[in-house]
Amino acid sequence: MATAAFSDAMESLNQVATHAGRVTPLMFQLKTSWDETSEQEKEVCIDKAIEACLVCDVIAPKAGPELFQSCVTAEKDTHLSDLVPLMESYSKASTKNVKTQILSLYVYRYPMKTLQRIHEPYAELRWLDSQGII
Repeated sequence: MATAAFSDAMESLNQVATHAGRVTPLMFQLKTSWDETSEQEKEVCIDKAIEACLVCDVIAPKAGPELFQSCVTAEKDTHLSDLVPLMESYSKASTKNVKTQILSLYVYRYPMKTLQRIHEPYAELRWLDSQGII
């Protein structure tokens, strides 16, 4: 019932959001704690949560992405606060090798889309097929 209600609400919001893409239905809810959840399920949940942030486009039709970004970086969230020095160091690193080493400390925590979004204020991350992230 909750998944259907969520999916219906997101579909309704998607129809009025200016920058929103297609919202996919919510297929499941976590039944375990975050610590007990598999990495694959975490990635699906994070992607779904980001997708659901289309409410930013409804609240701020001309500034949805900026509103979303401010939510991610506002108040130096506890789950992001430890990343700020690393992301700053990444942006100031002088060589690709040093950047790769710094990034390897936290890249495993997030799906690529999420990592790119939280990394935006510090340095752009681009995916290269066979060479990894730069």
